[in-house]
Amino acid sequence: MFRTTLRQFSSGRVTRNIVSDLYLKELKAVKLAPFSLKDAEGNVKPWSPPAKPQVPNSELQSGNELLKSYKEEGVETLHTQSAVEEGQQQIEEDWLVLAEEEPAH
Repeated sequence: MFRTTLRQFSSGRVTRNIVSDLYLKELKAVKLAPFSLKDAEGNVKPWSPPAKPQVPNSELQSGNELLKSYKEEGVETLHTQSAVEEGQQQIEEDWLVLAEEEPAH
């Protein structure tokens, strides 16, 4: 017939961290002095541009001399009678030989 209604209150524990509250309070109270350029003079190394790279010394630096010596160099060839005979005696063989597959019966 009559229903009884119960009121239920949710009560959660209020947790406070005293240490973090004190820490945040002290952080808000701190007033830092503004930084100036004089403060950084002792701690920062002054900037200087890097040194210009130098071209390494090599034989390729004198390209004209290299080409001239190449043109003046004689052509080396080896023509002997035995080399010509060996070339004629060699038989050309197929270097890629595939075995033929037998058809399945």
